[in-house]
Amino acid sequence: MPELVTEWGDHKLWPTQITAIRNLEKSLAQGRPRALIQMATGSGKTFTAISFIYRLIKYAGARRVLFLVDRGNLGRQTKKEFDQYVSPVNNFKFGEEYIVQHLSDNNLDKPARVVISTTQRMYCTKRRDVRVMEPEQSWRTISMSDSVKGLARALQQFARDREWGKFHSPKNLASALVVEARELLEHSQWLTEEQSRNLPEPSRSAVAAEAADVLLYLIQLCTALGIDPIAAAQDKLRVNAEMYPVERSRGTNKKHDQL
Repeated sequence: MPELVTEWGDHKLWPTQITAIRNLEKSLAQGRPRALIQMATGSGKTFTAISFIYRLIKYAGARRVLFLVDRGNLGRQTKKEFDQYVSPVNNFKFGEEYIVQHLSDNNLDKPARVVISTTQRMYCTKRRDVRVMEPEQSWRTISMSDSVKGLARALQQFARDREWGKFHSPKNLASALVVEARELLEHSQWLTEEQSRNLPEPSRSAVAAEAADVLLYLIQLCTALGIDPIAAAQDKLRVNAEMYPVERSRGTNKKHDQL
């Protein structure tokens, strides 16, 4: 494999990280299928692992890497670190080059090059007749649907093919989303309430196109921040139900603090 890059941009590998990566690559080159790295707390274990995994995929032909964690919240943190990792080769972020999946159901994404999972979730995936949930997610009944995941993957590939990932910061995506949302208003401006409910063509098709832009930017924003939009919407719906109990909010448009 190419020589390990130890300094790039704002990043610099510490001596312990350099030693760990080089020795692990040496061990694998000698045909040893198992290796153990011991690093102290705070020594950058996750960054070391991501750096090594990036090299495995890019230079050693690794088809998929399973990254096991012992708790769901650590999986989410790990996914964020993968998303924030900047390549020492081309300045792309890891997720702009390769798909990283945080496994939240029993379905592995075939194009995913890295899969982050708890041991419980992986066992559940292997034994599809068994249902296992991480403790902090036990109240959830729905995770990101396959259709939303498919859209997210298609958007990542679309941006990757055009090298647009460098422009897709959360700030830029949120700004673009607001701009597109404002354009929805153009097609009902100066209309009555009734007219806005019965838009003629081509206005209805134009609204559909604007709504699609809003949805696509929203999915990209959630992907950039490691947010499951379906789970977030469920959380918010539950909060709204508590803020607006049926018996007090039926038929009124008052805010919750005015009920």
